[in-house]
Amino acid sequence: MLADIYLGTALAIFLAIFGWSETIFGLSQRTKEKEAEFMRRAELTPSKYLELRKLVSTNNVTNQGEYTKSLMRILKDTKIKSGDSNILNKLGQNEQLFLPKLENYSFFKKLIACLLFLYLYTAGTIMLIMENSSVTNNLVSLNPEIIVLQSVLLIFVIAGGFVYIKTNKYERNIQLNLNSLIIQINGGK
Repeated sequence: MLADIYLGTALAIFLAIFGWSETIFGLSQRTKEKEAEFMRRAELTPSKYLELRKLVSTNNVTNQGEYTKSLMRILKDTKIKSGDSNILNKLGQNEQLFLPKLENYSFFKKLIACLLFLYLYTAGTIMLIMENSSVTNNLVSLNPEIIVLQSVLLIFVIAGGFVYIKTNKYERNIQLNLNSLIIQINGGK
């Protein structure tokens, strides 16, 4: 019975990893909506937004003239003024600080999900063999093994919870910056 639950959960995780990986491991839908709203209100096309993100993410500006020229080209026909450093600073903060950390935690989310799948599949298979083996059932009680298996599962749940909390923290920071940018584009309204 417990083996079936472990194997079923492993199958569900496997399907989730490959079926909904972008939704699970990427930016949340709410953050994507905030980005879209900022782009719409700032009148930035997706390609210009990507260029702007790339430009503000560079830590090393070797040629200030090229930077300014690129910035003016990107911001032409938008509601963002090239001298508006607050918007550029907030976008730079998202690109340099929050998104890299979010990507690191996304890697850990993927790692935990894959390890959890392998663990559940292996543990479920072992339990299934032990449940169906009359010799093993007569010689060894399943209670110690189940306690160990449940303890390892608890460790995965705690690690996953930690990564989830940290990911949400960086998502909230990105959303707060985007909210601030949207308000600033609207002229404080």
